[in-house]
Amino acid sequence: MKKILLAGLSVVFFVSFYACNKTTDVSTTSQTENGLKASKTSGIKISEPVSFTLNRNTSANNTVTWQVLPIGGVYKAIQGSKATFKFGKSGKYFVITSNGLSKDTILVNVDSTVYTNSDTTTYQPIDSSFYSQGNNILVPIFSNDGITIKPSFFGTSNPSQDSFVLKLAGSSIQKYPSSSPVFNVSTYWDSTGLVYNYSGVYWDNSSSTITSPSVATGDTYFQGNSKYTIPFSIVYNNVRYTGSVKLVGNTATITWPYTSGVVISPLVINR
Repeated sequence: MKKILLAGLSVVFFVSFYACNKTTDVSTTSQTENGLKASKTSGIKISEPVSFTLNRNTSANNTVTWQVLPIGGVYKAIQGSKATFKFGKSGKYFVITSNGLSKDTILVNVDSTVYTNSDTTTYQPIDSSFYSQGNNILVPIFSNDGITIKPSFFGTSNPSQDSFVLKLAGSSIQKYPSSSPVFNVSTYWDSTGLVYNYSGVYWDNSSSTITSPSVATGDTYFQGNSKYTIPFSIVYNNVRYTGSVKLVGNTATITWPYTSGVVISPLVINR
């Protein structure tokens, strides 16, 4: 799916939803560590209770929500920012929590051994409505994830023309439990210029392959003019990275000082 945004410069993007999460500027603030902690993440037995704690400040107006994927066979006991889950099947599970301002995700591995010790935790009945339903699931970008972006000229363009279109092909570093996960990207303008906000990852839950995940992908596009240096920003994991593009003749040069988080390569391309 592609849409075109015209605001001085034409912007085309792969998936468009408006995201209003608070961001930080990477030039002044380091990326926040994952606030979700687990009593253990591997060597977990079937039906073994595992406790989780969200270590983030939460106001009285923000309710902590919890989600586990896949949704089947999971018992839950939730008390605000703390939760205990026990998993009825072996495999990999994603535990996702939100305090209304940020989301955190952690991956746990459950082996095939059955837990036989006593468990005094009181669990709520298994209730599938507690979990996100439907095939189109949006999950937050993993807290330790990064993205690599490969720029290239898009379409046929006459070198003598001032206008040009760049394609920015993005690919995550971490893998998500689907054969074809896709970035959720919103594109808009603010006082600093063009902004691409990567706010999550979509996958089709009906075809999820949690035991054989794939990297998330998504292409963004923008049209520029050789008469201007074009400032742009990429927001990834609520961290903002800022650079610019300048076209001289047949060569586009991207100014991008970052070597982690959001990496763009190559920085010089020819048409």
